[in-house]
Amino acid sequence: MKKQAHIKKNLIKTAGIISFCTILSRLTGLARDIASARLFGVSQFWDAFVYAFMIPNLLRRIVGEGALSSAFIPVYTEILNKEGEQAAKRAASSVFSFLVVLLGVLLILVHLAVKGCLIFFALPAKIALAFNLLLIIFPYIFFLSLFALCMGMLHCHKHFFVPAITPLLLNLIWLVSIVFVCAKWGESLHEKVTVLAWCLLFAGAAQFAMNFMTLKLKGLSFVFILDFFNPALKKILLLMVPALLGFSITQINVFVDLNLAMFLGDGANSALWYGNRLMQFPLGVFGIAM
Repeated sequence: MKKQAHIKKNLIKTAGIISFCTILSRLTGLARDIASARLFGVSQFWDAFVYAFMIPNLLRRIVGEGALSSAFIPVYTEILNKEGEQAAKRAASSVFSFLVVLLGVLLILVHLAVKGCLIFFALPAKIALAFNLLLIIFPYIFFLSLFALCMGMLHCHKHFFVPAITPLLLNLIWLVSIVFVCAKWGESLHEKVTVLAWCLLFAGAAQFAMNFMTLKLKGLSFVFILDFFNPALKKILLLMVPALLGFSITQINVFVDLNLAMFLGDGANSALWYGNRLMQFPLGVFGIAM
């Protein structure tokens, strides 16, 4: 009975922490979107930024916080309980190293493809701006995928506060960038949106660093090892397949919407973005938080 009461108490405490941090994140997210709308409105510049930002963000939801976390956590927990901390750390290091290599190759391929389009094709101004912003923002997927791995490990070791508060860091950096950095270093909206793209890349790196340092303080940091035949890695990749299929459906729909809206005139993607953010606000506060 005491054990059950202790588990129930921990569950309530953990749910409270995550709910509180999620609500804070949604409130600051609303503030950042209001600031973004005030500065950029429904314009071709915000259309281009939304397109460039959403592509790595969609991949993050599929590969990072979606399929990767759902596959990694049960495998890591099983190894931790049956084989001990050292075996679990080696398995996590194998996944970390695999991700670094895979995402590194992906970044190079996307960079070359986008650069090729900009050099060899006469693109409309809005499309060209979106592609230039994508060159800056796309490495965001690298940091956020590694953050998702760190988050999974921290959850397995019953540390929930730092992963839950991390989205707040993105919103605060975004908000500060809009209010202060863009005002100081950007004269035109073109320059301001480019400055914001660099700030968001920094935010992605900061999110990863925050969780990585928390792991390190707990003695759980990764080691780069090319152990691609680790049984745990194979098991995680197999578990990711059905999760990828499930998460991909929604994200493909969003991606199609983004591409169609790019050809509907200036402001279409901006309107979709603001509408979606307003819809996500109550969902996050009352649904995801609970």
